[in-house]
Amino acid sequence: MLTYLTVDQGNTDPIVISNCPSDIEVVIEQGSNYKLATWTEPTARTASREPVAILHRSHQRPQQFIAVDDSINVRYEFRDKAGNVAECAFSVTGVSSKDTFSIVEKQTLKVNLNNERNSQLNSTNKH
Repeated sequence: MLTYLTVDQGNTDPIVISNCPSDIEVVIEQGSNYKLATWTEPTARTASREPVAILHRSHQRPQQFIAVDDSINVRYEFRDKAGNVAECAFSVTGVSSKDTFSIVEKQTLKVNLNNERNSQLNSTNKH
């Protein structure tokens, strides 16, 4: 989630944030109590490529151990020389592997459904 606050009415050059992720789900394998969640820290600059400082970060490093059904909120706040502020915020949630389909299972299901749909379309078109 990105939010912007303009302080200097004379400076309307917006802060551009890169690499602000959507909410992250970390799959924790059965038998494990927790897993190290990592993310890429967002960066920011103004639209005219002026440097922007990180005013606040909720975590000193882009990582946190997380347990199943646990959730943390991550927040980065940026400020340019004019005092304009922008924020990147997202959550990181631990989910059990038994509660999720694997990517292979999801792809297999998608292929099977597409093949079934195509078979039905082909038999309908033959009539």
